[in-house]
Amino acid sequence: MALPKSKSRKISLKNIDYRYSVSVSNKGNCEFDLNITVQNEAANGRKLILKGLVTRNFWLDFSELVSDAVYLDYYPKITPKHIEYFINLAVSKGWEHNKKGSNFILQVNNEHLETRP
Repeated sequence: MALPKSKSRKISLKNIDYRYSVSVSNKGNCEFDLNITVQNEAANGRKLILKGLVTRNFWLDFSELVSDAVYLDYYPKITPKHIEYFINLAVSKGWEHNKKGSNFILQVNNEHLETRP
């Protein structure tokens, strides 16, 4: 099943259009898993699922951390450059985005976000 256009964003890379969505799921202790799913828009092939990114709920921490900018690292931002990096990484590890099949799971962590724009 294709990612819905109303709940995903488009990104083009090497003349290929992809759609991606970012969501969160509760992990406990005020931490949340960042769930990122990427799919080739035209082929509706295997989805790329990124696992291992973690964030916190800024609004639960807000009262304690509002004046301490050091803690902003606990709240990673996902940019299109990050998505581009993850697509290239997944392709290099064997993700065939234009073929049908089971989801391609890519294990990543927050350090991947720190080293990319």
